[in-house]
Amino acid sequence: MFEPSHTLALCQPALTCLPGNTPILFETTAGIDSRQPYAPAPVDIDIFKSFNHHYGYGRGDEILVVACRILTTVVRELAGSEGFVGHVGGDDFASLLKMSGARQSMPSFQAGIPTNTRLTRA
Repeated sequence: MFEPSHTLALCQPALTCLPGNTPILFETTAGIDSRQPYAPAPVDIDIFKSFNHHYGYGRGDEILVVACRILTTVVRELAGSEGFVGHVGGDDFASLLKMSGARQSMPSFQAGIPTNTRLTRA
């Protein structure tokens, strides 16, 4: 779905190197315009702000990078080149999946998270 370009590099959060808000909007619009059954799958890390304040921003950045790796791996495995992952900013990520991939993604994503953390659905 998404073809990276030098122009879009300006829209990427530096930490995760994922596409940012402009490409997310582009992909969302393209998914709607395609009239194919795609599902937006937002991901928000629960109590991230408190974690940052307690453990420091360096540790928070590590969490964001790990979340990015897990999310991109799961989307790649489920949707291949037809999936999309972006970083809205902070602890918010966005992905687009075919409906079948969206139904499968949450259990796979949760499986990659250490057992002492909690995931909540928006």
